[in-house]
Amino acid sequence: DTRSRVGSHIGLIGGMGPKSTVHFYDMLLKRTKANADQEHIPITLLIDPTIPDRTAYVLDEGESPWPKLKANIDKLTRLDVGCYGVLCNTAHVFEDAFKLQGMTFISMPHEAVKRLEGDAVLLSTKGTVKGNVYARHDGKPHRIENPDDDTLAMVNEAIYRIKADEERDVVANDVVSHLVEAYNKDTTFLLACTELSMISDYIAEKFTVVDSVECLVDALIAWYKTNK
Repeated sequence: DTRSRVGSHIGLIGGMGPKSTVHFYDMLLKRTKANADQEHIPITLLIDPTIPDRTAYVLDEGESPWPKLKANIDKLTRLDVGCYGVLCNTAHVFEDAFKLQGMTFISMPHEAVKRLEGDAVLLSTKGTVKGNVYARHDGKPHRIENPDDDTLAMVNEAIYRIKADEERDVVANDVVSHLVEAYNKDTTFLLACTELSMISDYIAEKFTVVDSVECLVDALIAWYKTNK
C-alpha cells in the first residue's frame, strides 16, 4: 500500500472482464451503507476491455497488457483519484509497478490474504498461478496451496466460459461438482479471479470461501471513509 497523494475519491481499472466489473460495482453499492444517492461513494470507473489477456501474457502466448494498464492509470492520475485498484488478479503480476504510480494502491491479493483465517486452496487462472501473484503474499500466517492440475485446468476453463457468457448456473454447477469430488468439505477456497466472484454464492454452499473481489470492495470503502 503506497500513499504519496490524496485525491478526493477512489478509482478502479476494470473491463477484465466487463461482466465482472458490473458485478464489482453492484457489490460496492450493496456493501456501502447509504440511504440516498449522495451517501454513495464517488468512484472513477475505467472499463477497458481492450486490455490484452493477462493469462496469455504470463503464459508467453500474448502481448503485454502493461501499456494499456499504464495508460488507464495515467487517466486516473489526471482525475483527482487518491486511491485505486485493478480489477484483475492476474494483472497483479505488475503489482510492484502499480504501487509506484503516485496514488495509494489497494492490492486485491493482499486484501484477500488478510481475510484468511486458515490455510486455503487457490482458485484462479493459470496465469495467476504461474505468475506467483499470491505466492508473494503467502505464509503470513496462513499457507496458500495451488490447486491440483486437473482443478486448475477446470477452473481456468470455467473462467473463460463465464467471460463467453455461458449460463452462470451451468458453469457454477460444473465447478462445484468437481470441487466436491476433489476436496474435503472443510477446505477453504480463495477465489482469486473476478469471474469466480460471480459464482461465489454457489461455491459457498459447500465450502468456506474468501472472495478477492469482496475484499477489494471492502478495502476501497474503508479507504474512502478514512480519507473523504
